[in-house]
Amino acid sequence: MIDKTLYNENSIESLSPLEFTRLRPGVYAGDTTYATQLAVEIFSNAVDEFRLGHGDKIEVSINGPKVRIRDYGQGFIPNSFRDDGKTILEAAFSVLNTSGKYREDGTYEGTSLGSFGIGSKITTYLSHWLDATTFRNGEWETVHFVEGETYSHDGGKINPADMGISKDTTGTIVEWEPSEEFFTHPEVNASELKTLFKTIAALCPGLTIEFDDNGTKITYFSKNGINDLVDEAVENKELIKNRFVMNYQNDKNKIDMVMTYTSNYSLTLVPYVNTGLTANGPHISQIKSLLTREFNKFFRDKTWL
Repeated sequence: MIDKTLYNENSIESLSPLEFTRLRPGVYAGDTTYATQLAVEIFSNAVDEFRLGHGDKIEVSINGPKVRIRDYGQGFIPNSFRDDGKTILEAAFSVLNTSGKYREDGTYEGTSLGSFGIGSKITTYLSHWLDATTFRNGEWETVHFVEGETYSHDGGKINPADMGISKDTTGTIVEWEPSEEFFTHPEVNASELKTLFKTIAALCPGLTIEFDDNGTKITYFSKNGINDLVDEAVENKELIKNRFVMNYQNDKNKIDMVMTYTSNYSLTLVPYVNTGLTANGPHISQIKSLLTREFNKFFRDKTWL
């Protein structure tokens, strides 16, 4: 009888990134109750493009389990092959730890939500199929994946008569169908996306998000930026209407802050970094320390009768 408490030469395995992700989908996708995270990953890439100054509209549509996200950003460089034989577009959706956001002095420095080269890959790995199409410099390219593997590739010059688009068109379209093998519910949780879109629109004034939820269309656009989020958060508890608003930018370093006074008895601090909600970090402790110091100084300097 084999002693299963002892490992042998067959016990230690090496898995490819695709095999590992499909074996342990929660490592990269987090909660696998719904396939919502796959949409969030692709949407985040589109938001990064807007924050960099490319494209002011993102289209998101859900049709049953199928999802489609289209941005009007730079687009990938089409039909550009790497040394491994893959195009840049193909590698971006299939080779783990592949990204244009690693370098601290790179194009996306200071603007990107994701920087690990994982997001779009998990969408490819955990879907029955995924199509990625990009437009740039008068060219187009499409790569088609089935069960995480490259299935077909095509590309060429843009012909407006054939494709119905202009040679000046830029951006990326990603369509996919999550696999029920990895998610309890392979569809997207639309309510979570609606909350996300409302928040992102406020954090990214000027961005229009068009959401088609199985035929029900909603457009998200914020006129007042973070103030719109504050309006919803404070409701009728605000005691001082003259809010403190700060918008400061130094090159790619930027801070937007809104502060108000409510009837609550404790501080509520809602911090975002590059549109991502954060729970802790030096930016939070520094803001708290600064506010405490300045308020203490203000009241110490006052002469009370």
